[in-house]
Amino acid sequence: MSQFLDGVPTKFPGALAFPQDDGALLLLHPVTAQLSVTNECGSHIWGLVDGVRSVDGIAEEVRRVFDDAPLSETSEVESFIIELLKRGFVEMKGGPL
Repeated sequence: MSQFLDGVPTKFPGALAFPQDDGALLLLHPVTAQLSVTNECGSHIWGLVDGVRSVDGIAEEVRRVFDDAPLSETSEVESFIIELLKRGFVEMKGGPL
């Protein structure tokens, strides 16, 4: 298991999230004004980023909620959170970047 999976993502302070009618989410970075749009699964992941759950814990919850999610969902969640890190929407507590 990747050490990254043990890391705990936290939302960047002041990051804004605007739910869309189709279940997607529009994220706005408070400093850079960068926008990012997620799909329904990304919206759910964003909601699970609470500063308590690890990346692996988030992936487990995604698999539980989306019962048709493949076992590779962990790597999908990991990739999504890495993308949020790159864009500055989340920071990590513990575990390497």
